[in-house]
Amino acid sequence: MSYKTINDIYYFECSKCANCCTGDTQILLDFYDLYKMGRFLNLRHSGQLFKRNYVFMTQTENEMWRPQLRFKTKPFSFCPFLTHQMDEKGIIGGLCRLHHRNKPLVCASAPIGRRYDFRGDTIEYIFHSPAPDCPGMQSNKINHVGDLDKEYEKEFLYQEITFRILENIPFAKITKEAIKKLFSFPINDDFDSIFNKIKKSVGLI
Repeated sequence: MSYKTINDIYYFECSKCANCCTGDTQILLDFYDLYKMGRFLNLRHSGQLFKRNYVFMTQTENEMWRPQLRFKTKPFSFCPFLTHQMDEKGIIGGLCRLHHRNKPLVCASAPIGRRYDFRGDTIEYIFHSPAPDCPGMQSNKINHVGDLDKEYEKEFLYQEITFRILENIPFAKITKEAIKKLFSFPINDDFDSIFNKIKKSVGLI
């Protein structure tokens, strides 16, 4: 899949239509996403997110297993953290219960994503529609990648390290259960302490 690469300015404004929170949208999660979500739900362990069917393991295009947010299927496919609200014109929109600081980074930074090339040691910012029919993509509101990068600096770093951790795992251990176990950790401590233990377990530090 090809995306537009950008350096700074992009045009977008969320209309709260919830199109990206429904249908077949795939929300892949990193370690910090699970931590935030678990804390929001008052869980003691990220493994409970799997047991309670908020999250499941899926295999990506590069054959790596990743946690994915499990959408509800009735009465239609939608994010479990989506709440619907009707405005005075009778138009139904969507609000995220995890908004603003507990939502997955891929949702918070949309329509901007980051593509990492660890061999070339480069990072590209990519611009892609959160949903095929996203009205926000027609907006004339000017945004700056630099502002987004500054706001989510630490979370982007956690995301980058997540990918480095996955790349550092020996091929023989890249199984669904092994990766799921890696993403299952106690969340009753500060995240940096937890993350250091995970990095140490795969030899990253």
